[in-house]
Amino acid sequence: MRSWPSVVRLATVLIPAGILCFFSIPDPDVFWHLKSGQVMLETGRLIHTNLFSSTYPDHPWHNLEWLFQVILALCYNAAGWAGVAGLKLCLVLATTALLTRTLLHKASSPLAAAAVTLFTLALLRFRFTERPQLMTFLLFAVAIWILERRATAPRALWLLPPLFALWSNIHPELILCLVYVAATFVGDLIDARRQAPQPTGLRGRQLLVLGASAAATLANPEGWLVLLTPLAAALPGSSSVLIHEFRRSSLADDPLFFVLLGAVVLLVAVRRECRTWSSILPLAALGILGLLYVRATTAFAMAAAPLVHAGLAAALAAGASPARRWPLRIGAVAAAVAALAWTWFLDRNNDYRWGYGPDEASEPVAAATFLLANDVPPNLFNHYNLGGYLIFRLYPKMRVFQDGRGPYPAAFLKGLERHDRAALDAQYARYRVNSALVETGEYGLLYAPADWGVVFWDQNFAVLVRRSVANIPFLAQFEYRAFLPGAALPEDRPGRLLAVREMRRNQLERLRPDWTLCLNIGVEQLWLGDPSAAEAELLRAIELAPGEPEAWAYLSVARSVLGRKPESAAAAARARALDPRREKIGEILPR
Repeated sequence: MRSWPSVVRLATVLIPAGILCFFSIPDPDVFWHLKSGQVMLETGRLIHTNLFSSTYPDHPWHNLEWLFQVILALCYNAAGWAGVAGLKLCLVLATTALLTRTLLHKASSPLAAAAVTLFTLALLRFRFTERPQLMTFLLFAVAIWILERRATAPRALWLLPPLFALWSNIHPELILCLVYVAATFVGDLIDARRQAPQPTGLRGRQLLVLGASAAATLANPEGWLVLLTPLAAALPGSSSVLIHEFRRSSLADDPLFFVLLGAVVLLVAVRRECRTWSSILPLAALGILGLLYVRATTAFAMAAAPLVHAGLAAALAAGASPARRWPLRIGAVAAAVAALAWTWFLDRNNDYRWGYGPDEASEPVAAATFLLANDVPPNLFNHYNLGGYLIFRLYPKMRVFQDGRGPYPAAFLKGLERHDRAALDAQYARYRVNSALVETGEYGLLYAPADWGVVFWDQNFAVLVRRSVANIPFLAQFEYRAFLPGAALPEDRPGRLLAVREMRRNQLERLRPDWTLCLNIGVEQLWLGDPSAAEAELLRAIELAPGEPEAWAYLSVARSVLGRKPESAAAAARARALDPRREKIGEILPR
């Protein structure tokens, strides 16, 4: 691997792997993992109760991923979100390098190894979030590396028990690897009975290793729960079935899995060297689990990589003439490129945005900042998908109503299934809710303005406070009265003056300036008879969004009122150039 050609070959898989994992965090679970690790580092104790919750703080919580959470918190505490992104990058690259090396040990075909690795990465990518499965991928790759060498290095099998002992403190998905190991060993036993060559004493060693590995899964604070929890989550009546990763795989959402499954079946059917029970049994077990649960598709992809690579390498070697080899090479590269293109542009499992750290479009970053800066009335309501980020930002000042960890009574979760005003009001009365963080569009639909006041809002989220005697002072200071989500601006002069003040305040509370707010302020200033102030706001809107014709059109109007005809004509010409069909400026500028 020290030669330059080998370095170049490794780079062909490591560079795409690094690019695939460079996206901002789309999963709210990442944040409560991080906060859990921080709390454990601060207190020096494991978390066993639902301490982040305002509704059930004493409810038991079986934290099966505590070690990863501590590692995640150490990286964040050392380097912020760059440290978290660095941890993800290191784990993905290590998994990629080890898997590639394992494939090359199986059959020395660099092109086949690169193609199969890239296809596998494309399938894994929907779970490339900063969660414990990142370390699960690496540990699974280590297990594959050990098993692929069991014939030539049988003593390496004794690395599996300590591997499972470590894994049992990181993620309960180790049960898939335990199934993989057990099925492989059973396949070896069947192959031995069919007089396939086996090293002396390997079967006895495998039995001892399997027993020790199963026992090693108990080396964690929760014992057997690390195995029982994923089984319970997969039951039909479990609330986890509502999560996409616990649903059945579908061709529309998981096409790469079905392509890989078809490739495995085809290779077993046409190539004799692939028809061993030690290959068929583990892939059959993981393939069935992958059909039943999306979460198992990644384990199947990693386990299938050596067999697919060996079959492809054998096919490439079998074609003696270049005329036979090149179609296979082109097909392998095309399949890998198509898989990468699909997972980058068409994957519906997650919304990926280039970057790292919180995804500001899906997480209430500005709203959480407002909640931290002000003493909002207690017992905050939030939806399930927002709980993770709010735990990270608000604890210990505020606790969440619900979140994605699941340590809540079944009756509580059942009561949240209805999404109508009557059901919400019953929940608010029961848990003495005085404030709520919701999506902006919910105000006025599920939250009556007569009962709730808006104290913060941006284009995505709003913070509401219940109208009550105790909350009057807070509402008097922070409530929006003229500039409200989904409501028309007032038409009288006092109302417009108030709307301008509230728009300026709203601009300050947002994460970044919003050109539409600048435009609205400029329009209101024109109506109020202050063209100079309107011009300043409109210029700011143009600076933020130079390609929007409305801002140029209103700037032309403002400069016309100020008597600057040439400058007004130039702004009007720019607006007409940006909107030649006059779809946006038709009512602003005359023809």
